[in-house]
Amino acid sequence: MASLTARPLQAFKTAGVASSRSRTALRVVARKTAAKTSTAYICIDCGYIYDGKEAFDKLPNSYRCPVCNAPKRRFRATEAKSRNNDAKAMRSRMDAMQRGEDDGKFDENDKSFFITAAVGGAALLGALYVFLSSQTQL
Repeated sequence: MASLTARPLQAFKTAGVASSRSRTALRVVARKTAAKTSTAYICIDCGYIYDGKEAFDKLPNSYRCPVCNAPKRRFRATEAKSRNNDAKAMRSRMDAMQRGEDDGKFDENDKSFFITAAVGGAALLGALYVFLSSQTQL
């Protein structure tokens, strides 16, 4: 009976050592992942990415963009791939945002538009087929 209780305790202790190591490794990976894909705030007027040490949500409402002096409400949250704030990168981000290509992914509005267009196109082709096939029977 004593050996049955000793084994789970020993297994628990060795699992605790392994799990503390894996927890540390997970924390390191989580920090690296958070740094790579963290939410960034981009000024929609000039393309500047906020890169301050303080969290953007905790900034006062009087915060302004250091490049174009736009108010805090003109910043939008997005997934940041890089936080490069040189003039060329800011210009390309601003152009992409104005074209609506800020992330390059399809969202629900894009998907519903394509589905509607496909269904409408199929209905139009079907109606055209019926019309043309009825014309040849005369």
